[in-house]
Amino acid sequence: MIEKTNIDNINTIEYWDSFYKDILTEETKNKRLMYYEDLKLFLKKGSYSLLEIGCGSGYGLNYLLSFFPKYKITGFDISSIAIDKAKKSNNKISFEIFDILKQSIINNYDYILIIQTLEHFDCPFEIIDKCIEHCKYLIISVPYKNAMKNEPSHMTTNYTKEGFDKYNVVNYKVKKYGKRRRTILYIVLKGEL
Repeated sequence: MIEKTNIDNINTIEYWDSFYKDILTEETKNKRLMYYEDLKLFLKKGSYSLLEIGCGSGYGLNYLLSFFPKYKITGFDISSIAIDKAKKSNNKISFEIFDILKQSIINNYDYILIIQTLEHFDCPFEIIDKCIEHCKYLIISVPYKNAMKNEPSHMTTNYTKEGFDKYNVVNYKVKKYGKRRRTILYIVLKGEL
């Protein structure tokens, strides 16, 4: 059962602009690439379309493009500062300012990714429902159980595979990372296309 935390909603443009302007370092980006490394287990080689919700400054998508050069990749993020940085980093990927809570996805994709993002929302299943109707596969990574319970920006915690049982789960993996042994749940849901 997913649990809500007692923190205020940090999903504001101001918060994320500040994060991408002042907080996100090269070292942090390099550490976070480990989450994208494991996505290679779930993505097929070939020509596919892929959208990431919450792409930040695009470093994860740039990394994936190096392994999947035939993919048509799009990244959405709420932060204009993040998107500006992303656009400067790669002109082969389409980056757009997009608020998943207020806007609707228009196009369809083979894959939609939500990587280390759902836990920042107090309505994660609304986000999933908005995405799943626009893809063949929805790939999500979230902190497993209470792995990162005390992170100040996490609005929801205690994710488990069973928490996604109302969807068509086609694959999942639980993996531990780093010195702090952060445990992450990767889950692949069958989309509605």
